[in-house]
Amino acid sequence: MDFDFDVFRLGELTNGQPLCFLSMHLLQYYGLIEYFNIDVEVAKSFFREVEANYRNLSYHNSFHAADVLQTVNLLLLSDPQMAQNFTKLEILAACIASAVHDVDHPGVNNNYLIQSSHPLAILYNDFSVLEYHHASKAFEIMQKPQTNIFAKFPVDQKRDIRKQMINMVIATDMSQHFMYINKLKSKISAASLKLQDAPDRALVLDMAIKCADLNNPAKSLESCKSWAFRIMEEFFQQGDRERMNGLNVSMFMDRKETNIPKCQIGFVDILVAPLFESWSQCIATDFTRLCMNNISLNRSYWESILDKPEAIPAFQPPNIQLLEQELFETVGSPATLKKKLISMQKNGDIISDSFRLKSKAGSVGSKSTRTSPASSRNSAHLLQKSYAKPPLRHEVKPSLGATTTNSKAENDIMKLESQNSNSAITPLMGRRTSAVVEMINPIKPSPFNLPELPKSDPAQNSNVE
Repeated sequence: MDFDFDVFRLGELTNGQPLCFLSMHLLQYYGLIEYFNIDVEVAKSFFREVEANYRNLSYHNSFHAADVLQTVNLLLLSDPQMAQNFTKLEILAACIASAVHDVDHPGVNNNYLIQSSHPLAILYNDFSVLEYHHASKAFEIMQKPQTNIFAKFPVDQKRDIRKQMINMVIATDMSQHFMYINKLKSKISAASLKLQDAPDRALVLDMAIKCADLNNPAKSLESCKSWAFRIMEEFFQQGDRERMNGLNVSMFMDRKETNIPKCQIGFVDILVAPLFESWSQCIATDFTRLCMNNISLNRSYWESILDKPEAIPAFQPPNIQLLEQELFETVGSPATLKKKLISMQKNGDIISDSFRLKSKAGSVGSKSTRTSPASSRNSAHLLQKSYAKPPLRHEVKPSLGATTTNSKAENDIMKLESQNSNSAITPLMGRRTSAVVEMINPIKPSPFNLPELPKSDPAQNSNVE
């Protein structure tokens, strides 16, 4: 199996919509749409709106979400024997949680929101602020009939998948990073990790999204550098904001003082290597071994350019006043958010007891006209290129008999369409969708079947911590 995945190429081929296309492909590939009787158009509308609610940031954008989604699938399901451990409901939860895990990320971290008394920090009492907001935003999107992907689910399935999704999104909070690592290590050292038990599978799902969220150093060198420069761009913008507002500039966020290679070495040594080492002790697949090897190679690269500033691209400071104004204006006051929650409860749009489970509703203005970034092969310019993201719309299938002049990407798509017209994975997606994703997605059809959903597993209901 080829584990190389170029999310930026996928973004080019999909007009800046890699998350929607990849999400639909994977749900179709694993038979989840048919198994759970999910309306295809509703699923498409849901993922389109999720993607539209990712902001035009250099790192925390829909490209990152698509990358995390792909990596979670490789970590959990690239090995048929490993894949047999998970139920279809768990796989669906993992796919959707990965897609929404950073939705509406504002480009600053929890500490900044807390220190600046942002309305979201007040709403969530300074605890896992962004993570609760991402989860809440995902379920807010589902409140509309045209995007309610769980509309046909029985009540118990809705409850279980909601719980699993929230747990996975909250697991990406870096303040809890070592708690998750130690929890897994304790299981491994005691030889008590049993994937036939729902709580242990839930822990593995949480660790999978954590590994995927921090997987940049586990990729090929060029991909690793691209994502590293993107996250440093966001770091520096937060540092600029902190300086403008009279706050202490956070570590590694001062564009005047930070040594990027040194920062990346610390990132690998302190956060990434321990995480992947604990993962590899319980999930020893070919993909895991490749990740461990890439981490070592990429660390060596950063070490080799410690004293080579010419190897680092220039970062141009943005208009911080405008960024700060947008950060506060797009959210609204906590009172506004609370009023929306009460209104949703009165209208019967949500079940209040279930909705209050480790989450509260948030309200953010429409972002359907935002753009998503795409990559440039030249690292010096990779932060400057972007692709316009169209507003939510119905997918239009291209005509294979069109006589108009097409771009190279369009011709590649059309060629693949004609080659794959009889593909088993195309009917519900449309041939353009499957052709695009098959061009990029390294997951190929395999003979294994996923296990049937258990009729009842009370242990699954005890995992919200």
